[in-house]
Amino acid sequence: AELRRRWSQDTHYEQYPEYLNKAAALQGASHFSYQDLKNKALYFSGVNYRLQGEREQREDLYLQAEAIQQQVIALDPTAVYAYNELGLTLGSGIYGSTFYILTGFHGFHVIVGTIFLAVCWFRAKAGHFTPESHFGFEAAAWYWHFVDVVWLFLFLCIYWWGA
Repeated sequence: AELRRRWSQDTHYEQYPEYLNKAAALQGASHFSYQDLKNKALYFSGVNYRLQGEREQREDLYLQAEAIQQQVIALDPTAVYAYNELGLTLGSGIYGSTFYILTGFHGFHVIVGTIFLAVCWFRAKAGHFTPESHFGFEAAAWYWHFVDVVWLFLFLCIYWWGA
């Protein structure tokens, strides 16, 4: 809501992608902030499409904004702010709350799996596994297969079926 209010009062915000791209070009591709500036330029171009879509009541612009925000998140997984700008929050209804709860559960299971693999690594370094006795390692592999299958199911339900 705050972003929408600011955008409606000042047209300079619509020029953010251009400014950020110029700043990235000045820094050069080898500069540590280059990718961050490019991501922000992409993000703000998506915000521009979204707000223009709202003003003109055009679904195609909103869908284009959503596609751009998905690219931002793929390039920078820490860019959770993009979901918020799309209006996808825990309080945005059943879709938003389901998305975040399922993604949170998946994240929890990824953390558990990572710990599982770390324990296996330390046990392997200590010589606890043999060709005949390696159940802990097999259990970790089966666990990761479980996490993969669950994520495929979530992907189909949320992104493919939900669209």
